[in-house]
Amino acid sequence: MPPMSDSPARAIPELPDLADIAPGYAAAGYPEEFAELFANPQLRLLRAGHRVVAFRNEDVRKIAAHPCAGNMPFEILMRRSFIEGSQDSTVGLESRPATRRFLQDQIFTANPPRHGPMRQALAKPLMPKPVEKLITIAASIVEELLDELSGAGEVDFASAFAEQLTGRFWEQAYGMTPDERDRIIAAVKAMTPLFFITRTEDEIAAIESAIGEYLDVLSAAVERSAQAGENELLRSIKKEFDAVDITEKPRDFGIWVATNVIDGFHTAAVASVNVLYGLLRNPAALAAARADVALLPAAVAEGLRMLAPVIVSNRFALEDFEYAGTRISKGTAIALIWAAGNRDPSVFENPNSYDLRRHGRAPTTFGGGIHVCPGRYVGSLLASATLQGLISPRVEITLAGDRPRWLPRSFMRQAESMTVAIRRTSKR
Repeated sequence: MPPMSDSPARAIPELPDLADIAPGYAAAGYPEEFAELFANPQLRLLRAGHRVVAFRNEDVRKIAAHPCAGNMPFEILMRRSFIEGSQDSTVGLESRPATRRFLQDQIFTANPPRHGPMRQALAKPLMPKPVEKLITIAASIVEELLDELSGAGEVDFASAFAEQLTGRFWEQAYGMTPDERDRIIAAVKAMTPLFFITRTEDEIAAIESAIGEYLDVLSAAVERSAQAGENELLRSIKKEFDAVDITEKPRDFGIWVATNVIDGFHTAAVASVNVLYGLLRNPAALAAARADVALLPAAVAEGLRMLAPVIVSNRFALEDFEYAGTRISKGTAIALIWAAGNRDPSVFENPNSYDLRRHGRAPTTFGGGIHVCPGRYVGSLLASATLQGLISPRVEITLAGDRPRWLPRSFMRQAESMTVAIRRTSKR
């Protein structure tokens, strides 16, 4: 990276425009390789309207850890994403009660003093040691799905396997009934436009309805299981939640859990699809992983690096600050393109090649700094369980077609579908 200049800091309008460097990124869907961004080694920050855009590995990690770069408050996020631009002039925050309830207690819309304690209350029970206890649950569900799908012909892996895996996993982890699980899976699928960069009025209405269903079903199940006291994971989360002593603490435990574990259903399923796809389209790596199970962690890491589920997320300047010679004013939105950070040639040699022997990783798959995803270990666990079951020598899996079609105008690397055929040659 070139040294910083001694010249006066520039204003955001002076930054190169993302639309000029890479036309159509948001509208057509983000590319896999981000070649345009790295064509000029001097290029660092960009702008998209009034928004600052960071894409280099070093920059997205440093800004993510910067004390002045916080989360976008939910009121602002709601107005920009669900209110502004509405054709109905009477639409306000109160007109989207489920969406408001969903966003207002999320860790990803919280800032100090609420962010740290509430994030820790969820992150601590999901650290590697407690997550290890959930491995057998994931492995058992993978076996169930293999039994159900083996010999069934071509199926959509996303809906038939990945979404079922996450749904059944959290069914056991949170003590849901099968009916509650199925309602949650359907609601999460209907919430897909929540992750779009732009939304139509019909999509916003569908999101509101789906969020209402999701919150009602999951919060009731969480509260019921927590009161019974028999669910180890919820008991641990409730203990941490009860120990938080801040003025702005969320009041409803069940709603708080539900709003903050949406990634456990949605993003974890996307991750399993992407990791499997990354391996299936690289036959040599697939053969190596089948021959040596010690390569499975590398396959998960490399798959998530190349096809990070979250492409971009927003930060918000809590105070004025300067970064990379640019003045960033309080209230400025900052877009961090995590997926591009994973393709930075200054960090990853041959960044667009799939390499199970890759060393010196500094991935930005799960974000970074104090906002790093608290559920990253569970997401990796489910992706690992997927590979462990599907690439074993006793299972044949083939990919139909060259590649899935990625959802357009989404800030997720999410396949609309991925068709595979699975056949188990023998049981364990």
